[in-house]
Amino acid sequence: MNYRKQALEMVEACICKNRQDAYSPAESNFRVIADLWNIWIKTRGGKFDVTPLDVAQMCAMIKISRKAVKDRKSTRLNSS
Repeated sequence: MNYRKQALEMVEACICKNRQDAYSPAESNFRVIADLWNIWIKTRGGKFDVTPLDVAQMCAMIKISRKAVKDRKSTRLNSS
């Protein structure tokens, strides 16, 4: 099996099976995270709303920063 196909199958299993079973679909989870972040931001005096898209982008930034510090196979797969 070629490595690209194997990597994509691993990512698919993580996103479409393992993650959903553990946490719920990403879209629903991002909405809940956005709601919680909005509560936090407003109690700290913030005047803007976080959207599920913002959550997805900021989570990607966290993964990118982890990769910048230490490049590991699990980080590369998790960033896909």
